[in-house]
Amino acid sequence: MHKSLRGKSARKPLPHLFPTMQSKYTMRSLVRHILYYSGLNNLAGLYLRHHLFVLGYHSISDTSIKQSLPYAHLSTSIDVFEKRLIYLKRHGHTFITLNALLEGTWSKLNKPTFIYFDDGFKDMLTTALPNLKRLDIPAMLFVTTGIIDKTHTLWSV
Repeated sequence: MHKSLRGKSARKPLPHLFPTMQSKYTMRSLVRHILYYSGLNNLAGLYLRHHLFVLGYHSISDTSIKQSLPYAHLSTSIDVFEKRLIYLKRHGHTFITLNALLEGTWSKLNKPTFIYFDDGFKDMLTTALPNLKRLDIPAMLFVTTGIIDKTHTLWSV
């Protein structure tokens, strides 16, 4: 043991060197604002405009019932989903179908964006589809075929 450490209790880390969760969120917010107002987001947008954007969702649910769902941690609220779609549309994203994705015709489009839903939850039909139709945005639904006729949830199989 080093001479300077003999007989001394272990020093506790200084609290100002280890940010709390609140200050981490504040720092992220600050960085986001700096990127936005400096124009670096626009620069990145120019660089990424011909790259493929892929958004995947499991469930889009009403906030009032979200917490009662067995898969609440996989669910996005209606409000957040709608705001994302509107944001993407306003910022020049071109929404593509699965055919365009497979055929490769998306490579010349501006910000080609593919949206898909996993598992085939009913709320895709009742909640997400009306928003997608209203905004004229195509999406793909991948159904879990092994449990279509079953009465139990996916996680209890």
